Amino acid sequence: MSKFAKFASILRQVTVLLVFGIAASLAADNGVVVTNGSGVTLKTKDVGAGVQMSQVGLSDSTGALIYGTAGISNANVVSIQGIASGTAVPISGSVSVTGTGAFNLSQVNGVSVATAASGIAKVGLTDSSGIGITSTGQALDINIKSGGTQLAGSTTSGSGGSLVMCATTTSAPVNTTAQNNFFSCDTSGAIRVTQNIVDPCQNPAQAKSSVAIGISSATTTQLVALSGSTVIYVCGYSLTISQVATTANTIKFQYGTGAVCGTGTTDLTGVIGAGGITAGPPIVLAVPPSATIFKTTAGQALCAITAIGASASFQGVLTYVQI
Repeated sequence: MSKFAKFASILRQVTVLLVFGIAASLAADNGVVVTNGSGVTLKTKDVGAGVQMSQVGLSDSTGALIYGTAGISNANVVSIQGIASGTAVPISGSVSVTGTGAFNLSQVNGVSVATAASGIAKVGLTDSSGIGITSTGQALDINIKSGGTQLAGSTTSGSGGSLVMCATTTSAPVNTTAQNNFFSCDTSGAIRVTQNIVDPCQNPAQAKSSVAIGISSATTTQLVALSGSTVIYVCGYSLTISQVATTANTIKFQYGTGAVCGTGTTDLTGVIGAGGITAGPPIVLAVPPSATIFKTTAGQALCAITAIGASASFQGVLTYVQI
């Protein structure tokens, strides 16, 4: 081989080394272009060491890309559809759910969610220690509201507030001792209230009775008959006693049994009118029926015993309660 031929061979080898060495050291994206039969060019990415990776873009049937940039709306972005046997897609951060479709949650914060009826979200309550409230012993006190909240004294038509249950019955119920009970209402909607009033004459809910007094002789008159074991409470009376110039006309109240308190007779008052021994206008006595002034014992009648001078007239009315 001539010197010229050897020089040409060495020159070709050096040229090859320079070309391939420079190509490797100056590699860039799309450094390798592959063209298929339709004339479409595929993009590549230089990943170092002279390696070019093919870049593939997903598109729909029109050729539009089906991925987008986070935070920027893109109508071509497709949703992820899971399959029954697939692996769940992990999601971190806040999730916003829109639409009216069905959403199935199996866990919340790593805890399994119990199933509920279709269309109902089953929510579990816990106390301050994180213990689930699952029994009546752990139950919360709940104040049920009837349509919104209004301040006391609101003049808003139909305004709501705390719902208080009232049991409506035709008569007062017998409640169970040591248990919470409803308010008691009558059929008109009024709440029954029992006042702890010892004196029946002062009880506005207690009906009172009255009896007329009209006596003109010296006698014992039954005013109120006994009734079983009841007690007669005299609340008040209004009475006039005529006066004569000889012996005073007097009256006093007693109780006892029998038609005219003949058995077990006991005075309830002293003699009333003993000072009227001069002829003059009748003595007027008035005790308003505001409280009990005297009463019988149980199972007794109420009577009035009168004494007269030349003539007498005892006229009036007596108010009482017999219970």
